[in-house]
Amino acid sequence: SAAYFGHLHDPSLVYLYEVLNIEEIYLAARESMLQSANILLNLYPEEFTRASLENHVDDLLIRFRNRSLKDTVYRVGTGLRRKLGPEDRMVSPLKAAIELELPYDRILGALVSGFHFRAKDQQGNRNPEDVLIHELHETNPESVLKEICGLEKEKYTAVYQQASIIDKTILS
Repeated sequence: SAAYFGHLHDPSLVYLYEVLNIEEIYLAARESMLQSANILLNLYPEEFTRASLENHVDDLLIRFRNRSLKDTVYRVGTGLRRKLGPEDRMVSPLKAAIELELPYDRILGALVSGFHFRAKDQQGNRNPEDVLIHELHETNPESVLKEICGLEKEKYTAVYQQASIIDKTILS
């Protein structure tokens, strides 16, 4: 989420610590991570506590802000087919949130921001597989939700509607 929100905010930023030093991006990433943490807490109440999950989120953000790692926005965000896929980082918790009737708006915001992720590596190249997803998004945004995210429109109508609103907001 940090890479997607950060790249959307300022595509010229190279490092993850740079995007997380922007308060708005830091908070958006943290909120999406906390929504996922809340889902984990509801799925596995015997294994987690709210405090332990919040500490974990904050610890991850501290590590992501470490300048010494020099982790790039490109590396963290690229590989959209996998990272936006049905069993990965965002779609899996999103589906769980829907089943549990929990909020997922921040996760969905990160997911849709990923549709607009066009970062380049240090040689100035975009990931060829990601380019195909961008082209798919440009011709039919809903097809990314169906074909990449594995979300059937009939079952996830509300997600499609909310994603469309977020997408239009991003494009305006």
